[in-house]
Amino acid sequence: MAFNLFDTIQNELIVDSDARTVTVIPQLSAKDYSQVKTLLNRMGGEWNVRNQNFDFKKCPQVLIDRVLSVGSRRLNQFHFYPTPEEVFEYFKKHTPLKYFGAAREFVRTLEPSCGEGSLIRQLLKFGEEEGRKFIVEGYDIDPLNVIFCQESGLNVTQADFLKVTPRKEIDLIVCNPPFNKYEFIKHLKHAQKFLKSDGLLISVVPTKWISEHVDHEDRHWLFEQAQIESSDDLDSGNFYEPGTFKGVNIPTAIICLSSEEAAERILTGKRYKAEAIDSFRLYVECCSETWHKLHAMKMDESINADAVIKKIQDIVTNILRKQDNETVHLVHRFYDSYVLDIVEEWFPQYIYKLVPPSIPHQLDMMDLFGIPATTDSQIAA
Repeated sequence: MAFNLFDTIQNELIVDSDARTVTVIPQLSAKDYSQVKTLLNRMGGEWNVRNQNFDFKKCPQVLIDRVLSVGSRRLNQFHFYPTPEEVFEYFKKHTPLKYFGAAREFVRTLEPSCGEGSLIRQLLKFGEEEGRKFIVEGYDIDPLNVIFCQESGLNVTQADFLKVTPRKEIDLIVCNPPFNKYEFIKHLKHAQKFLKSDGLLISVVPTKWISEHVDHEDRHWLFEQAQIESSDDLDSGNFYEPGTFKGVNIPTAIICLSSEEAAERILTGKRYKAEAIDSFRLYVECCSETWHKLHAMKMDESINADAVIKKIQDIVTNILRKQDNETVHLVHRFYDSYVLDIVEEWFPQYIYKLVPPSIPHQLDMMDLFGIPATTDSQIAA
């Protein structure tokens, strides 16, 4: 009878859920046994030479049932990759975590996609070493991970985190969200809604979104948010090499986000806007292609005001879409200000097209002599 991997997994194993062991019953050929061993290893089983079985940290029967229901290729369907100690060391040394909460009685902490609880355990250990109290709650969509965390004494609830109702009660969020496409940005957006006004979010993220040539709303949002606290971490020299996370063959980075309130206060502030316009102006001055386009327009006496404005709008749009190393950090929310800046610099005679002239204040004789105006209530008296 021909070998069938799934028949063997379903019918030819001795599973001891209490001892968390699995023993292969039949004598298989080296080739067939290799397939069974590979699958059991992928499920988390480790070969025990002395006992001649596979030892598991989780209940093996639940893992086997999952393989039979979703297939071995989708075994890690929730994109779970534990956070290595090396990454948490970066959390401690190079993010505000090194001092965050030091003056507080306790720090309400959330881990939205906790997996087996690796990041929670490292945080709690750090708290013990530093004399800080982190009160941590976590969520995970995978029921098996939740059981594993709960058995370890961690406060973890099974749920799809994106469906959990936000409550602004959290001081600190540490997370390693699913990396699937832009799914991680959805998780970060939702997580930010849980932060108190002075809260902090620290997250591991993939890096493809930084250099990817995609005009995507979520991507623009994350750039704005990450540059507030983590502009240096967006540089490729600070990325983690592929393989830092077991099974992850892409580079990763660590970023910090402020709360919604704190971020909006900064993003709408005059200083941030001025710095963004300065960055854009510097790019225009250094980009010979853009400079030559503007110079050609300046020399073209036949072009009218409306055509100038339209061409400048196109130039700004193309710059923001260019997505090279120089433009990737330009903030999109100030598009109108970038257009206005170029018009003021190169075509000040057309500024009226963007900024209507103000109506001068009409002075009357009482204004001239400094006599205060009489109010209706004073007249009635």
